[in-house]
Amino acid sequence: MKHSIDLQDFWHTFEQILIENGEPFKIIHENASKGIQTHYANVNKLKIRNNNCVDISLVRRSNFLRVGLYIYDKNSSVGKCILANRQAINAKLSFAPDWEWGVRNVNTLWVVKKFPIDDMSCRELIEEALPIIMEFIGIAKEYGQNYFFDF
Repeated sequence: MKHSIDLQDFWHTFEQILIENGEPFKIIHENASKGIQTHYANVNKLKIRNNNCVDISLVRRSNFLRVGLYIYDKNSSVGKCILANRQAINAKLSFAPDWEWGVRNVNTLWVVKKFPIDDMSCRELIEEALPIIMEFIGIAKEYGQNYFFDF
């Protein structure tokens, strides 16, 4: 069964949970130039969008929350570094991530964990995902510090 989550409510709740947890990181989830709410966010203390990021996406059409590394081009320096360290990255994470290629851009690399939305509240979903996001931030710092903005 599809569960409807309002984008504005989701991101507001996410921001509140970050504050409650001492703001371990910041996110940008609005398209400022168009003034619209997006279904995805980049983790970035500077609140600047970047092609390579720790991504948080609410994929409502498929009924899941996706968190993980988003690499725009697997053939870029950071893409090659992440792919070359695939086994080490898998070993460092407390879960088995999905390694996926983009649909629209086949050069896009996703290293992700998906959380089914089901009947969870926004708060429950975010609180379940938060430790995993922190793990992905650690991976991004270790393997892509020169390619990601500050966390």
